[in-house]
Amino acid sequence: MFNAINDPVLAFVVIALVMLLSPLFATRLRVPDLVLLLVSGAVLGPNGLGLLERNAAMTLFGSVGMLYIMFLAGLEIDLNRFAQARGRSVAFGLLTFAVPQGVGTLVGFYVLGMNLPASLLLASMFASHTLLAYPIASRLGLARTEPVAVTVGATILTDTLALLVLAVIADLHRGVTLGPAFWFGIGGGMAALVALTWLGIPRMPPDDP
Repeated sequence: MFNAINDPVLAFVVIALVMLLSPLFATRLRVPDLVLLLVSGAVLGPNGLGLLERNAAMTLFGSVGMLYIMFLAGLEIDLNRFAQARGRSVAFGLLTFAVPQGVGTLVGFYVLGMNLPASLLLASMFASHTLLAYPIASRLGLARTEPVAVTVGATILTDTLALLVLAVIADLHRGVTLGPAFWFGIGGGMAALVALTWLGIPRMPPDDP
């Protein structure tokens, strides 16, 4: 409906205004500010008024926003509870990754007629999840509860596995031979990441009640 904003600085100003005003209106409407942020994005986006289009700048802003949410989750999470829930986080993460990945691959291959790499890549989009609702949980004082700790750990796992699928498909598309050296490098990197994430969590004393 309107001409899209091509200037990244002006687009950032619009996004900043939305981020500033949404919590104010959300308080008056008694709804989570995240809801208004999502609605504002839909209205201003290419399928709404068309002021903001999906380009490199918007992708960057979105990535920074999601990384910021995960950073906040890392700051507020109870590491002791997180360490105690490692097993449940792994089980929940593997389950929430394997089911969408498997179903999505089958649907893409047999229903949509895609080849196997494309089906795997399509399924990986649904197999990962984000911490989009984390600010609401944090505002409600639930950030240090065990379910949130399990979800954060599972999110780390599913995102890592989805990126692993993307890396394999991208290398396959570039003609890289998926030989023993390739899988050894992938396995070594994953082992280092697991050791750093799960075994390297500091043993902090319990929080004071």
